[in-house]
Amino acid sequence: MPKRKSILSLERQCMENVARNMESMWVKDYRIHQLAGSLIQKLLQSLREKKLLSSSMLGSLLLPEVTEVNLTDCPHLMNSDIAQVITKCCKNLTSLILCNCNQLLPGTLAELLKGLPHLIKLDLSKTQCDAHVLSVAGTCLRKLCQLDISNCPGLFSQSLFHLAYNPISRSFGGQALETIVLGPLKSRIALINLIQDLAFLLIALPKLKFLVHGFLIEAVISIHEGQFERIWKPSRFPSLEEVARHRMSSHPNEEWPRLTLALKEIHDVMDSSLPVVCAVCPHLSEITVMLGEGPDIDQHFSSACHITKLTLYCRKKRDMKDLLPVMERLRPQLESLSINGFCFEDGSSFQALLNHCVNLRNLSINLRTPCGKQPNIEGPGWDSDLLPREFPRISNITLVLYDIWNPMPSSHIIFLEQCLESLLKHSPCLEDLELAYLPFSLDEVFQKVLDPPGAALLALRKLSLIEVQMSIGTIHQLLSSENQLEHISMNSVSSISEPNCQELLQRVYEEGLDLNILWTLKS
Repeated sequence: MPKRKSILSLERQCMENVARNMESMWVKDYRIHQLAGSLIQKLLQSLREKKLLSSSMLGSLLLPEVTEVNLTDCPHLMNSDIAQVITKCCKNLTSLILCNCNQLLPGTLAELLKGLPHLIKLDLSKTQCDAHVLSVAGTCLRKLCQLDISNCPGLFSQSLFHLAYNPISRSFGGQALETIVLGPLKSRIALINLIQDLAFLLIALPKLKFLVHGFLIEAVISIHEGQFERIWKPSRFPSLEEVARHRMSSHPNEEWPRLTLALKEIHDVMDSSLPVVCAVCPHLSEITVMLGEGPDIDQHFSSACHITKLTLYCRKKRDMKDLLPVMERLRPQLESLSINGFCFEDGSSFQALLNHCVNLRNLSINLRTPCGKQPNIEGPGWDSDLLPREFPRISNITLVLYDIWNPMPSSHIIFLEQCLESLLKHSPCLEDLELAYLPFSLDEVFQKVLDPPGAALLALRKLSLIEVQMSIGTIHQLLSSENQLEHISMNSVSSISEPNCQELLQRVYEEGLDLNILWTLKS
């Protein structure tokens, strides 16, 4: 059954007690006793989470031992005085989260960053960050690896030049950056310049592995085209061709003008553009691909040799058998698979897909109902005994029937039910399970999975049910079975009423279970 509520550790109880009574303590008391740095960090976190942190407390706890400051939940506390305290007292700060702290002027932000040379992670989203602040970050924060500057109204695409290059010292900055979150950006000139500005950033930052922006794909394609000499640039900054030559001077094995980037993750790539994207980004490990209507999916994946996390979306319904050559190619290294918009015309394609999934950690299948007349369950290719007998690594499974307005043939329903049963029975590491809009009752499935002599779902922590058929008795059976359940979400499960939910909550309370139950009606 789910874990029972545990008694808080002595350290946690002490931290919470101190947090509750901070107002009655003299500042000198906790300065004299000098809590260990880790305890100060935990105290700050506890005060912030409980919304008990005041400006005076924050100022008093910003000591040299503090290495992380997160003011996301209390941006009103961040002012110029606190900024000065951080600069003066927290020289060893490695992480600074100022999301929503939009009352700090750009000049104050810039001066704050100048005094924090050891920063590794910086979040300036929804602040007054501008080009000058980016220049300081790129020049002074030599160890900075992660930067979030999304939703900053003072930034334009041309501001990115200042992050990567200092025109005064004529030196490149931000050379340790691996992750940048930009969000939407405007260009003062034209859309094509926005794409070129992104290309400048991609080329100028050699360690960049992750960049969030809606025109990232277009920037990568422009780099592949390599026509740098005709591209506009702001005054005092090097041309894109000069940046490219500087970049390639440290990569002598690359042939001009073909550059390669260190990007590890890209999303929303059209399948026709995938070969180009993989040519520029040969180290991609996570990718989301939008599939067109072409017959041969596999040809687009010929150079995608390092992908470990793959998400596929179909513009139009496709048979799952079209996906099998891709799975055969990627199977050795694939850890996560999410497919959306596929159907299975016969059982053999679904069986083959699952056989390619035995080494996955995450599996998400968003199905559509098949087209045309379908064979009976007894027909060829529908032998459920051929399903895999073990999925030893899977920890997350999502199974959703997408177009619920189209009825699924009864033979497919039976087969899908058998596939789910097999998945649940043979996934010993399963922790997170989401089931939505399935056209059969889950009662029999869970009964077969949970009944002895099986030992299934022992690691299950989270269960999410959306518009499925399941009785309250099956939920009680889960609560009586061996598992690690921490959260059950039931959204529009018509056979479970509000009184049923109250009954569950009463049981959780009486048995002292550490379990959160969320129940919502269909709107």
